[in-house]
Amino acid sequence: MRKLIPSLLFAGALVGFQPTMAEERHSAIKADFSNVASIETVKDVAPAFPRLAVRTGAEGHVVLSYNLDVNGKPVDVKVVEEHPKRVFTSSAVKALKASRFSVTDDEGTSYAVKGLARRYDFQRPEAELNRTARN
Repeated sequence: MRKLIPSLLFAGALVGFQPTMAEERHSAIKADFSNVASIETVKDVAPAFPRLAVRTGAEGHVVLSYNLDVNGKPVDVKVVEEHPKRVFTSSAVKALKASRFSVTDDEGTSYAVKGLARRYDFQRPEAELNRTARN
């Protein structure tokens, strides 16, 4: 079975989230968070490990930029970086678009946020790497 390590990046301090398979960090690209108290992950969807990558043993990552609408839905998703090209991108985009977030201030008012980025790392589990090395 393949393992994925999603990372959610945020400039400055770590704020309300629950780490899943790996440490998650929020990061902003030129975003103003002066009125935002927290960005919380409501629904974190892990991307599927593509069959091509399973067959070829490929590992890699995808970095996506996106905005959050007032309902916490990722919008304007764009590929910032991908390695290798076009192997993991579709899976990462689908996972991010299916995820949901909550962006509120101290009074509970919801906000839209622009300029976020998320990195998805696709790695084979250590146990499988050891088995492959022995054969």
